[in-house]
Amino acid sequence: MIGVLAPLLGGQVAPSSALAARRSAVAGESGSGPLEEERRALLGNNEAAAVAAAKKLGTHKSAAAEEVLLEVLASGTSPAVAEAALTALGAQTDERAWDTLALYAGHRSPALRRQALRSLAQLKGASTAPRTSELLVMALGDADQDVRATAAEALAARNDRAGLGRMMSLLRDNEPGVAEPLGALVTPALVPELAELLGTVNEDILANTLGAALKRKDLAEQLRVDLVRTLAKISSPMSTAALAEYAGSATGKGEKTEKDKAKKEAQAVLDQRSSSR
Repeated sequence: MIGVLAPLLGGQVAPSSALAARRSAVAGESGSGPLEEERRALLGNNEAAAVAAAKKLGTHKSAAAEEVLLEVLASGTSPAVAEAALTALGAQTDERAWDTLALYAGHRSPALRRQALRSLAQLKGASTAPRTSELLVMALGDADQDVRATAAEALAARNDRAGLGRMMSLLRDNEPGVAEPLGALVTPALVPELAELLGTVNEDILANTLGAALKRKDLAEQLRVDLVRTLAKISSPMSTAALAEYAGSATGKGEKTEKDKAKKEAQAVLDQRSSSR
């Protein structure tokens, strides 16, 4: 993805000469339309004012605000202003921003790629959902570890399991950023596979994944017991923290007797560890 799009996007979208010309033109304009003050700030030379204007536009939730944000991203701007504008576009949640966000998901700056992915994940609309899913799965193969983690988090936020296979592969490669998102998405069929990774992947990373899975409300009680028993075989502080968080979590209404077994086993492990100190 990045190899294809990076040549199109450098430190700024438009060449510096074109950007300078555009800003000169803006300085001479005397428009009086809605949000004109924010538009002029975004396309002007004061970076701090431009960032502030982008943040303000993110609260407007209007087509006019979105058009201004899209304009500055298409015209070219500094990385700081671009990141603020991408964040504001995500707050708009309008799928008309998809093409611009997708383009920035291939920017050479990892920080801008990450923000573009976060904003893409916030967009609403059935027509762009399949493309967003595909792009987020592609981003799991990004060259930057933080971008891969952001893609995994975005998939988890959307409850999108399209990237489960890649996330399992990344977990086997000891990728810390996929641990919690994978735990949030893992299917019941994959729970035994997680247990089989014990001894082959970093214990803290695996404990994070198992702990995140335990927070799920849709797993059968026996699967929760299996997760607790796997965590019990990991002696790291991360495992203890995951067990403690689960054991101390509130039990849902009507679950007190049905779902006590896993929590009781978790507490028993914690008691044993505490007494052996």
